[in-house]
Order: sequence, then C-alpha cells, then structure tokens
Amino acid sequence: MDSLISALSKLFTQAYEQGIADGRSQQAVDHKMIGRKDFYSEFGIKVDTFDKHYRDK
Repeated sequence: MDSLISALSKLFTQAYEQGIADGRSQQAVDHKMIGRKDFYSEFGIKVDTFDKHYRDK
C-alpha cells in the first residue's frame, strides 16, 4: 500500500511540475502596438482625452 501511495505521489508531483512548465512556456497575453488614434476603438478613450491626460505619463 505504501508503494502505491508513493507512486501516486510521484505521479501527481510530475504532473504538477509539467503543468507549471507548460504554463511558463505559453504566452498569457497577446501584445500589439497601437497608435494614439486607436485608443478610442480599443479602450473607449478619445484622442483629445488621451492627449490631455495620458500622453506624457
């Protein structure tokens, strides 16, 4: 019985470590460059608002 528990423990540990490794190798967020005029279509921020409040940040 102890060998079964030990084998299952080892199997679960390997599966967990493989899941962590797989998660690290996958990109979680897609990145893309947008121009200032695309802020409204992407975020609902008008170009003037962007220029007044966010441009120099």
